Amino acid sequence: MVCDTMNGLELPEGIAASRTLLVKLDKLFGKGFARLSSENEADLDEIASAFLGTPLGDNLASAIDAIKKSEQLPHHFAALAAAKWAIEGAQHDALFTDTASKLGFVTEEPEMNDADEASQECENRMEGARQWLFEIALSGLARLETNMIVPVVALLEGIQNLEELRGLAITLTAFIDELLDHTPTAALDDPPLQRWTDLWSSAFLATYQLPNKPTSREISGEFFPIGADLRHQEHLVSLVVHGILEEGNIRRFVRTTITAWKVDAIIGAELWGLFNKKAPALIKAVKASTSLQISNTTLLSTGDLIWKTAVTGKKFDPYTLDFSGILINPPAPQNRHSLQIAFPVNFDKIKTQDGTLDITQTSLGEIIADTITVSLDRVSPYSEYTPANLKSTTSLVGLLRFDGNWSLQPITAKRGKTNYGTAKMLTKIKKSKSSIEILQERAGKLLRAK
Repeated sequence: MVCDTMNGLELPEGIAASRTLLVKLDKLFGKGFARLSSENEADLDEIASAFLGTPLGDNLASAIDAIKKSEQLPHHFAALAAAKWAIEGAQHDALFTDTASKLGFVTEEPEMNDADEASQECENRMEGARQWLFEIALSGLARLETNMIVPVVALLEGIQNLEELRGLAITLTAFIDELLDHTPTAALDDPPLQRWTDLWSSAFLATYQLPNKPTSREISGEFFPIGADLRHQEHLVSLVVHGILEEGNIRRFVRTTITAWKVDAIIGAELWGLFNKKAPALIKAVKASTSLQISNTTLLSTGDLIWKTAVTGKKFDPYTLDFSGILINPPAPQNRHSLQIAFPVNFDKIKTQDGTLDITQTSLGEIIADTITVSLDRVSPYSEYTPANLKSTTSLVGLLRFDGNWSLQPITAKRGKTNYGTAKMLTKIKKSKSSIEILQERAGKLLRAK
């Protein structure tokens, strides 16, 4: 589905300029800092100039001067990583604030607690990861060989065993797995430098201190699940359920995540079946579009609901639910990146023509252009959101996303009166015996045999 413009959602001033700086920084990390050309040095000077007069300005200028003289140390790269995330954070905040206002949402900054002090074991693991990240930055992300990555795997196992370093472990695991899948990286025609630099800089900063944590409180209210996003890696799968939480007179956009480990035998659409026993009331509500009465449940200030249990409430229509005036929380400051932006939007009785959604007759018709891109890059291939299905879509709930341009990620949809996508896949998995049930039966027999 194709759309190049979105009336009323023009990019705020400065977004194009910040993107230019980030692209230059990505290319520098791709090439490596051990072999800078005069053009590379000019790019570094441009990045330093962008921070003149800011709290980071002096440290960044000093770091860049050392890097240009080949006198670089890890703390110099900490300044570069901080600059990278300062630009990303500023871009996120500009887009988030501007778009929330235009869509009629009310933003609420999350309250954060100070970071915990790291134990000596954590410090040692963080230092080891920092040194490895420093070395591959010198070599260049687009110049890595397998033998430069394998030695860090043993260190990663130690990091994964420390609960305090869970965030660093997740980022490093994803980064290392992807690098191993693509080495030698010099053989790639178009290496994903933007993503790799994001992962590198996020991990590098996480090696200096533990992250601040969002505050939390116990809440009660009514939760309306409007759709879900299936995410999966080789041995881990998550279902992120998005919805509206009504707490008295306050309505808030929230999400709750159910995560499960998987084995290689569980493949394809069977991934959906991993969640049934972990959160049965939630899964049932998503399938049937019913609300849930929740109580004594933890809500983080970032809008994340820590799922416990709930009582089934009333039937509702996610395609006509009113989103105007709801509260929406941006992520924690250390996680602010334009890829994290997600605004709920819904369309009912829409028309399709030539593979585009015609939304001129919807409530967002005056804000968003008459057609909108539906991005399939963000959805699981096991979710049924295919070009063929989208051509006949008549109602859709999605998340407005930004990745250089605005697009829509579907999280539930229907054709006429027939639901497909999330609701259908969660229902479909129960109709036949899956690998999950077979494995559970075999495990039970083995336990009884003992």
